Amino acid sequence: MNNIQIHKVAPQRAFYWISRAWDLFKLQTGLWMLSFFFIYFLSLFAASLGNVGMIAFSLLNPFLMAGFYHLAFKADNGVNSEFMELFTAFSDVRVRGVLLQIGFIGLLYTFFFSQISTEAAEQFIDGKEVNGEALITLVFASILYQMFFFFAVPVAYFFHERSLLFVIKYAFLACLSNPLALTLFGLLAFLLSMATIFTLFLAMIVVSPMLMISVYLAFNDILKPEFEIEHKADDNDDDQGSGPDFKIEA
Repeated sequence: MNNIQIHKVAPQRAFYWISRAWDLFKLQTGLWMLSFFFIYFLSLFAASLGNVGMIAFSLLNPFLMAGFYHLAFKADNGVNSEFMELFTAFSDVRVRGVLLQIGFIGLLYTFFFSQISTEAAEQFIDGKEVNGEALITLVFASILYQMFFFFAVPVAYFFHERSLLFVIKYAFLACLSNPLALTLFGLLAFLLSMATIFTLFLAMIVVSPMLMISVYLAFNDILKPEFEIEHKADDNDDDQGSGPDFKIEA
C-alpha cells in the first residue's frame, strides 16, 4: 500500500491551476476538445437509454476521467498525446477494480440525488411543504460526494491503488487539508462556467476541459506523486506517436 504525503498549498494556487490549465489547453486544443466532446456526447447517448445507459455511463466515467488525467499528466510534462490514450485506464488491470467501485458509488449517488430532487420538485409543484430534512441530507451528501470524487479517480489511477478505503481516505484528507484553495478553485470554476452564458454556453467546449485539466494540476500540487517518464524502447526512436509510459515511485 502506498504512503502518500498530503501537502497544504496556499489559496492563490487555485489561480495557478486554472492559468496553467489554459496554457496546456492551448498546446493541444484539438485533443482536449475532442476528448471532451466524446465524453459529453457519450453521456447524452447514455441518458437516452434510460436507467441502463445511466448505469453503464456511471461505471465507465471513472475510466474516462482517469484517461483524461493521463493526458493532462503528459501535457504537464511536455509530451503530446493521442486521442486513443483517453482509454488507457481500461487496459490497466491494477486499477480496474477500484475504478469500477468508484463508478458504483457514483451510481448510488446519482440514484439518491435523482430520487430526492424529484420528490422535492413534485412537492413544490403540488403546493405541498417541501421536506427540509431531505434537502439538507441531499446537500450534505452532495458535498461529501464532490469531495470524494474530486481526488478519488487520480489517487486510484496514479498511485495504482486497489483499496477503495485507501482512496476514500486520501481523497477526503486532501480536500480537508486545503479548504481555502479548493473553495477558491470551486468559486473560480463557477464564475468561469457562468461566464459562458454570454456565449450561449458555447464556451463550455473550452471551459470544461480546461477545468478538468486543472483538477489534475490540483491533485499533483497537493498529493505530489513522484512521476517518472519512461520512454518505450522502440526500433525507431524518432517515432514517438504512442507517447511515453509513466511509472510512479511511491
